Amino acid sequence: MQLKGIHHLTAITADASGNHAFYTRVLGMRLV
Repeated sequence: MQLKGIHHLTAITADASGNHAFYTRVLGMRLV
């Protein structure tokens, strides 16, 4: 089976801006 995408991701953190930066800049994901 080939992975075509990720539908939903949830993360709990004390540093929301750092968490956003990690997922968008490092992993290349986008906030929807």
